Amino acid sequence: MNDSERMEQLDGCLQEVRRQEASLGTIRQIMSHTRTIRRNLGLVTE
Repeated sequence: MNDSERMEQLDGCLQEVRRQEASLGTIRQIMSHTRTIRRNLGLVTE
């Protein structure tokens, strides 16, 4: 595998990591909204 092929492979890996980070951000946002809704409905005791 030459340098160019390695760079392409690394670039693909980096893009996949960025996609996964974006998905995690979305999941965190949903969890936060869910907590807020539960708190507003009185379903959370703090």
